[in-house]
Amino acid sequence: FKDGKIRRRDEDFVSLQKITNKIKKDNKKIVLFENIPEFNYSRSKFGLKKIFLTNYKKKIIEKKSTDLSEKEVLNLKKIYFKQYIENKDLIKTNLFLENFAKMQNIKLVKPSEYFCMVDKKQCNFRSETTKDELYMDYGRYSLTGLKILGNIIQEDIFDLPKSK
Repeated sequence: FKDGKIRRRDEDFVSLQKITNKIKKDNKKIVLFENIPEFNYSRSKFGLKKIFLTNYKKKIIEKKSTDLSEKEVLNLKKIYFKQYIENKDLIKTNLFLENFAKMQNIKLVKPSEYFCMVDKKQCNFRSETTKDELYMDYGRYSLTGLKILGNIIQEDIFDLPKSK
């Protein structure tokens, strides 16, 4: 990662092929994850500290509340989606991973499909029940985001009951 952008290197993919071959020889199941969506964030001074602010955190600070109107939530969802689809490096890498998974007959988990709705041009950015943010910064899940993704993976990928 550099400046929040993914830099794909050919040797990384050669390594991926070697690792995949080794795991298959050991008769292990492989599950490949595409990159998670990445969003813009800014570094801001907050009191005496410098902190990273996501779109949602900026809105919370601006409004001094997590109680956003439906229109504000919808606007933020659209902003997150726009930032997601504008990241051409990420999209290109995920396309490569999708093709690689198909060629290797490997299960591919696409977190973007769980959090972004292409048909609506929206990406979820917070839990609807707790209003906790799903992302810590540009492309790392918060604890809430990880719990939600973990439950989805347990149920949809591994057919296990959801944990609490």
